[in-house]
Amino acid sequence: MKSSIGIIGGGFSGCMLAYHLLEKTKDLQVVIFNKSSRIGPGLAYDPASSSMLLNVKAGKMSAFPSLPSDFVDWLIQVDAYPLKTKAEISNTFASRELYGRYLETSWESTQKKYADRIRIVMEEVIDVTKPEKDFLIYTKDTIFPTQYCVLATGNEIPRNPSITNDSFYQSSNYFQNPWSVNCELIDEKKPILIIGTGLTMVDTVQLLREKKKCGTIYCISPHGFKILPQGDPENTFDGILTKMKIENRLDALLTQFNVAKKEISKNRGSLEPLINYFRPYTSSLWQGFNFEEKSFFLRHLRHKWGVARHRIPPISYEQINNELLENKLIILAGIIKQFHEKPYGIDVVYTIPSTNKEATIHVASVINCTGPETDVSKMERGLLAKLHNSQLIQPDELKLGIQVSVNDFNIKNIHNTQNFYAIGNLLRGELWESTAINELREQAVQLSLQIEHAEKTKKNC
Repeated sequence: MKSSIGIIGGGFSGCMLAYHLLEKTKDLQVVIFNKSSRIGPGLAYDPASSSMLLNVKAGKMSAFPSLPSDFVDWLIQVDAYPLKTKAEISNTFASRELYGRYLETSWESTQKKYADRIRIVMEEVIDVTKPEKDFLIYTKDTIFPTQYCVLATGNEIPRNPSITNDSFYQSSNYFQNPWSVNCELIDEKKPILIIGTGLTMVDTVQLLREKKKCGTIYCISPHGFKILPQGDPENTFDGILTKMKIENRLDALLTQFNVAKKEISKNRGSLEPLINYFRPYTSSLWQGFNFEEKSFFLRHLRHKWGVARHRIPPISYEQINNELLENKLIILAGIIKQFHEKPYGIDVVYTIPSTNKEATIHVASVINCTGPETDVSKMERGLLAKLHNSQLIQPDELKLGIQVSVNDFNIKNIHNTQNFYAIGNLLRGELWESTAINELREQAVQLSLQIEHAEKTKKNC
């Protein structure tokens, strides 16, 4: 009997895993479950605005580790940048829309090559069980038995801010999902509030302006706005960075980091090269930290790391900066306390951290850009909530994802369920860095090798 694998999620991680499994195995049947009919791009690369850019240059965005120039070669093939050389295209920040087309095209090639081994189910998965040998994957109308199951679910929608009158969240003027905002419901001239000042906020501002929403945009977060642009790749500061030692303890690592930071600052450099130096080691370092060190990092260093780590293309930074200079975009440091919806609009009450005093702004719409929910114990509905209730998944100790064995991607639970895997964002608590393309494409390769080995072992028994 041929084995089958159910991959829940048809975005980057799910499709790249499917590709490698189809390449490595001879007869494994792949079933991909995806609510959308568009397979490949996922939420991140199926944007509502064509102006949204990747935050990484095209030369580093190949979907395939063994083909580092694949995305650039595709851009040349479709004549996306007819006046640029290959080197220039490699240094270009392509649009997310273009990257989504690239992923979709890559998947179409895979599907054409392995049509007899692929099944696409365009339905939402509502539950997964494993009563005996096989997994049972449930949609609204059908039950699919498979021998392997992978959670590649991607981003969850943000958690609502904690307020007393949570009935506000039923309002048509509140948008919890920033990746699915109905701009027709937003007034063209009235002020808008965006909760959060990270990368999703930048994308949302671009979307609103593209859709001719001219009102003042307020953005609020505890730290305010500190996003930085991508820097000059020539300033690598190798002479300083090669003197560093990668330490296993957080305090020793911080000492090394701060020494290098001071040296770079003397040369009027940014922290970007320093962060880039650490990037290949972050997951292994994170795994070596104890719980107290991880907790300290999250409390005191997480925001600083995020500011230095998550940068935007210079053109996007210029747009945001111009909005700030013209007072079309106003950044507030604050913590939301209450929303009061009234006939004239919404009163937003927030606390200013520096003074602990309350202030109020008046807007017509509110968009939640606080980032994906990561704590499965806080999810009230959806597949992950169901799996948590049945104890097939459990949050990691920091509530950043779920408990997974980083050696084989197998999900840890009280049932000791085998051949049940996770990939992508759900591993963030175990790996810290588990969202960028370079991490996800490597995970897809490694998990495919794990499943290939399991298949060979089963056949030899």
